[in-house]
Amino acid sequence: MTYQADFIGLLRTIAIIALVYFGIKLIARYVLPFLLRWGAKKAQEKMYDDMNQRQQNRHNQRSDKQQVKDDGKVKIEYIKKKKRQSYSDNDGEYVDFEEIKDD
Repeated sequence: MTYQADFIGLLRTIAIIALVYFGIKLIARYVLPFLLRWGAKKAQEKMYDDMNQRQQNRHNQRSDKQQVKDDGKVKIEYIKKKKRQSYSDNDGEYVDFEEIKDD
C-alpha cells in the first residue's frame, strides 16, 4: 500500500511541475508580449503628453515676453574666477610619509 501511495505522489508531483512549467511557458509566450506592448503604449502616450505640455509652456512664455532675442546673435558671459584661498603659516606643515616594510 505504501508503495502505491509513494508512486502516486511521485506522479502527482511530476504532473504539477509539468503544469507549472507549461503554464509559465504559455504566459511568457502570449501574455507577457501583450503586457509589454500595453506598457510601451502607455509610456509613449505619457511622453507625448509631456512633450505637448512643455511645448505649450514654451509658447506661453514666449508670448508673455515683450522682447524676443534674435537668432544668430551670440552673447558670451564670463564668470569671474574666485581667488584661491591663501593659507597662512599657522595652518600646519606638510609631512611626507613613506611606508617601511619589515621582512
